[in-house]
Amino acid sequence: NLERNVKFSNLSIVSCMVSDMYIILSRCVSAGKKPDAVVLCIQSRDFVDNIVQPIGQTPPFEVLQDWKSLNELLRPSLTSKEVRELVLSAFWYYYRVRIDYRTVLTESFSAFVSHPSSLYYASREPSSTGREVLPEVRPTDLAGFNKLYENRYKPPNFKRFSLEMVFFEKLLDFCRRENIQCIVVNMPVTVSHHLLLDSKLDNKYLADTHQACQEFGAVYFDFNDPQFVNHDFLDGFHLNAIGSEKFQNRLVDSLVRVGLTRVRPH
Repeated sequence: NLERNVKFSNLSIVSCMVSDMYIILSRCVSAGKKPDAVVLCIQSRDFVDNIVQPIGQTPPFEVLQDWKSLNELLRPSLTSKEVRELVLSAFWYYYRVRIDYRTVLTESFSAFVSHPSSLYYASREPSSTGREVLPEVRPTDLAGFNKLYENRYKPPNFKRFSLEMVFFEKLLDFCRRENIQCIVVNMPVTVSHHLLLDSKLDNKYLADTHQACQEFGAVYFDFNDPQFVNHDFLDGFHLNAIGSEKFQNRLVDSLVRVGLTRVRPH
């Protein structure tokens, strides 16, 4: 439908926040991997997840941040402990990834002595192969899955939203300065999942992200509408194969209408 060959790379990460999207894109460009266009698929969770680590301590920042990131992360509201953590992480890579090293060493020693690495694993029955088998979490209905998400949204985290909006605007401004065409898509969720969100915060999310796109020249698509129904979702938040195909077709049609004017044929 685009009438040209376009190469796509999927840089999405589980539980990725908008601030993570910013550092991933900026590091890609600084590494010489500059895209002609980016598609940012966002929803309220990307701005207000209470479970995700603070900005600067998420997995993408642990790997990608350096001393250049400090001016973006340091702010007056930080405690002395948080400032110390950010400074050490910016200048000492091992300090950033120390938890990963500790996990690897713990599991390796546990396997060497044939002893469970924690009380949790010690309390579980091993499989016939001797390896731990964790039960697969499969929500039997949307209500059950939505229940798992309540603590991500409640209480509504306006402070985290404001901080993530700063990085959202940084990201849009970065695309404008680097001449990268930016397409922002408000992703669909089920109606029942949407009702978990604080209405005031959700309205602010919609208004502020749309306004930011207009200010920085990004294309904005709102796909959270009745075209997507419950049968299109794997759970309340993620599309299944049918929903993904519907999303892809709609996205391509939308891109054709606006025109990927800056995308060079490959």
